[in-house]
Amino acid sequence: MTEYGKNNVTPEVLDTAAAWHVRLNAGDVTDHDIEQHMDWLLAEPAHADAFERIAATMRDAGMFEQAARAAFAENLNQPGRAGKSHAALSDFIKGWSWPQWSVAAAVAATLMFTVLVPGSGLLQPSASTQIYAATSGGIESVKLSDGSTVSLFGGSELAVTMKNHERSLTLTKGRAFFDVAKDTSKPFIVSAGTRQVTVVGTRFEVILGEGFEQVAVNEGIVSVDTVQDKNQRPVLIEPGTIATYKTGNISPDIAEVSAAAIGTWTEGVLSFDNQSLTKVVASIQQIFPEKTLRLGDEKLNDITFSGTLVVSEPETMMRQLGMFLNLKLVVSSDEILLLP
Repeated sequence: MTEYGKNNVTPEVLDTAAAWHVRLNAGDVTDHDIEQHMDWLLAEPAHADAFERIAATMRDAGMFEQAARAAFAENLNQPGRAGKSHAALSDFIKGWSWPQWSVAAAVAATLMFTVLVPGSGLLQPSASTQIYAATSGGIESVKLSDGSTVSLFGGSELAVTMKNHERSLTLTKGRAFFDVAKDTSKPFIVSAGTRQVTVVGTRFEVILGEGFEQVAVNEGIVSVDTVQDKNQRPVLIEPGTIATYKTGNISPDIAEVSAAAIGTWTEGVLSFDNQSLTKVVASIQQIFPEKTLRLGDEKLNDITFSGTLVVSEPETMMRQLGMFLNLKLVVSSDEILLLP
């Protein structure tokens, strides 16, 4: 048996955890459902403990299928009982102690999936959601269970749910670069704001900013849907393309760059060898599309730069650059300037 934390898990919390498990495995879960589930998990330590207990017993429930059919035959025949599967699960385990309630929950879990998948006779493995976050100022690299890798920029948050038929991810804040393991049977779907990006195996970046969403492709082709308008045809984004969707606009603004330049921030540094200052600032700008970065004097266009900048915040990076070249930095609410 799996050992769990000693958080105070009440019957009410178990009931809510069971309800969440049913909702997340119902087949029509929405991004809003996932966000609410994340909020609930993070509200109290006992919530995560309760949900893991429910998920664990669901995984073990296959061995109890025949017992479930016999023990709950009467409940299955009662009108309206099927629609309250999460209540049946939680009610059954109330008053039991570990390991008694673990076995009981597993039996109830079999009943629940019998209701959700009528006539299947099979218990489908549950899909649990994992939450990943990068601390402010840092870059976190995450290896997913399917072999894919995700790089999260500082302050970013990502929810990951591996289902039987798809790999579902939701970027709730910040930016992330995805290096997707190819699996044609399970599309890799990333939701960010009002956009949904679908791929099989590729390398691309998604940014959820204030007033815009952005998709940039390093390798392969991705399909971008507008969630709010199902009649809108998907936009195919090719390598070296940056598509920026501003709030209220259905069609994106398209920019072309070097494909290799997309996602360079995942290494934690930007390195330059005798590059023009214009290109250096453009490289920093690409990482921070929400802020305007520019040279405030035409004389600076002729300056070149060789060196390495640590990826952090736009003002910090521009200040590093200014210190290297003995330039003045001017910061306002909407832009950052470099001046002689």
